[in-house]
Amino acid sequence: MRIANGRTDPAARPVDLSELTSSDRRLARTILDNLDTTCLSNEHTATAKITLMAAVQCCLAGLMHAAHTDGSVPEHTTARIEATATWWAERDLPIAVLHHAIHASVTVAVDLAGKQLFRYGAPAIHRSGMLMVDALRALTVAVSRGYSSEVRAASTQQRAADQSLTAALLADGTTLTQAHHDTLSAHYLVVAVALARHPQEDHLDVDGRIVARRKLRRVQAELATIAEPKVLSLLSTDGGTLLIPTTATIDIEGTDTSAGDWAGRLITRLGHSAGAPVTATAVAARRDEIPQATEIAHHLLDLAVLLQRGPGLHLFRDLACEYQITRPGPANQRLQSYLRPLEATPELHETLRTYLATEGSRQATARRLEISVNAVRHRLQRITELTGLDPQTTPDRWNLIAGMITRNADTRSASRTRHTD
Repeated sequence: MRIANGRTDPAARPVDLSELTSSDRRLARTILDNLDTTCLSNEHTATAKITLMAAVQCCLAGLMHAAHTDGSVPEHTTARIEATATWWAERDLPIAVLHHAIHASVTVAVDLAGKQLFRYGAPAIHRSGMLMVDALRALTVAVSRGYSSEVRAASTQQRAADQSLTAALLADGTTLTQAHHDTLSAHYLVVAVALARHPQEDHLDVDGRIVARRKLRRVQAELATIAEPKVLSLLSTDGGTLLIPTTATIDIEGTDTSAGDWAGRLITRLGHSAGAPVTATAVAARRDEIPQATEIAHHLLDLAVLLQRGPGLHLFRDLACEYQITRPGPANQRLQSYLRPLEATPELHETLRTYLATEGSRQATARRLEISVNAVRHRLQRITELTGLDPQTTPDRWNLIAGMITRNADTRSASRTRHTD
């Protein structure tokens, strides 16, 4: 206690919280009885309440020490609260209950201190209040640190296990244990995902790799919030594969409508979390057909990106025709041959591409290419002379569209192969 001008300095007077002793279970029991613990599972209710009682007593003892020493909550108090929070997280108990217990303890301490310091005036009450605020901050940080460290460690371990399981399913499944077979679904929706670049990835004043990793973590965090169905994923910063359990017995080239609708909403959510467009394609499969379905799904994804179908989920039925004509074979080679005569004249190839993209509008083609309508007409005539197909007639236009798709898909596939090699 400090003396100023022969009088007691009320702001420096220690708070007499004699009721707050570690041996006094009555006050701790009162605090605990007023807490809402209905969210605790039956499996852990009894043990959790005992742990809460100990945590409240620990808080009260720490608050008593802070009040009597005019200082902060002891380190051994915050360490014990942090350990309690870790124990809480290990059992997947809600952190809100623990926070409420800490806040209730501080509230009781503030109430008692306020009543005892009322006669000393506003300065003493203010100082005591600031001590309690600092104590609340220290205890809250201890809870958050202990809980989050355990959740982070558990999440890392679970993610590694899930990635190993996903990789096994995407391969041939031979490394799966009997325990895996007992818990896995018999049918899955295989979703190929393309994560577009976040706008900040191209900023010169930031590291694009860091932005990309943050984008990926946000997507993974969003997936982690889904309890049912449990979505398995194998993702990188530019995309990957999701496996969504389904209950339908369907052919590998079909798609379960209900699962497709749910997956479509999921892709929209992932786009919001990523802060960047997400394009995806989906194919339904039995568990033993996942490798084959994955190959099909990613081929469809290449087509969706190539044809600029836009963000969102595209099902097999949406790209079935394009998928079929891009499969290797005589028909594919024949379709590609339609455009070979235009290889030496890039302006004709660009005119044809634009004309087909504008659904056969010469005016729109002229505006996009910034040339006259007559120039477009002359170029279309030249295309007909070189290819033998008239893009202004419906049958020939379809053949030219198919040729454009197959040729672009083949070029994209060859480019990706060279990049991989």
